Amino acid sequence: MTILRSVFLPAALAAALVLPVSALAQQSTAPVQQPQSGMCGERHETGEHHRSLLAGLNLTPAQKAQIKQIRQQYRAAHPCGSPPDRAARAQMRQQILNVLTPAQRAQLQAERNGQHPY
Repeated sequence: MTILRSVFLPAALAAALVLPVSALAQQSTAPVQQPQSGMCGERHETGEHHRSLLAGLNLTPAQKAQIKQIRQQYRAAHPCGSPPDRAARAQMRQQILNVLTPAQRAQLQAERNGQHPY
């Protein structure tokens, strides 16, 4: 009986403590998926990137609404983590450019080239 208490009882207690911990260690969680597309950073999620490019163009409320809708359609079709689609991104940019007036497009191009017209 003494051997039972001195050997088996501590072994049983150790097993009772170790087994649940090892079972938890074996459970895996799904890996966090990193964005693969260049359009998935925080700046892009909020639209800050495009807003900064279009900020000085004096967009009308109608233009702002159209651009917002274009961005929402793109994000719905290309969620973060989806493979990059350069053609779709180029199409979105072209749609946004089509919303702008010729003067706004020229101003945007000048800003991109570092030539501020003001």
